[in-house]
Amino acid sequence: VYGDVNSTIAAALVAAKLHIPVAHVEAGLRSFDMTMPEEVNRRLTDQLSDLCLVTSPEAIGHLAAEGIGVQRSHFVGNPMIDTLLKNLDAFDTAKVRAEHALPGRYVLATLHRPANVDSPETAAALVEHLHGVADLAEVVIPVHPRGRATLLAAGLDDHPGVHVLEPLGYIDFIAAVRGAAAVVTDSGG
Repeated sequence: VYGDVNSTIAAALVAAKLHIPVAHVEAGLRSFDMTMPEEVNRRLTDQLSDLCLVTSPEAIGHLAAEGIGVQRSHFVGNPMIDTLLKNLDAFDTAKVRAEHALPGRYVLATLHRPANVDSPETAAALVEHLHGVADLAEVVIPVHPRGRATLLAAGLDDHPGVHVLEPLGYIDFIAAVRGAAAVVTDSGG
């Protein structure tokens, strides 16, 4: 199983109950914030896993602190970085800039964490901050469906310097990141 989404913990739980060995890719990553659903998923998935495939030496320490022995932990590197490096030639900033009418200089923003987009008050505060960024440089924000209604209700698109886009696929998104002057995000990835 990969990562920390709900399907990760669901698959690990089903496999454990069926006595199917589980390997967790990206094991041991921690935010230490148990209010994040992903943190709960990470910790429980690691406990259920027979093999914990970690992306950093620190992750082995996190697992050891939670009672997961080093014999179950294996440092394998970071598949996200491997994917990024494998696709470097595909990240065409000029193509994405043209296809999505991106400004010449922009800050790329993403907001999707439940703690940020589920609460209208929190979303409004973040929108206010993004408007402040847009006073300095245009902001391009592909909006995830999870928070779209809340962010738009908070006035996300009321600033002329904020460009709201539909979600982008991996290649286009990383090309947009590559072309950005800066990135503002709540994503751990």
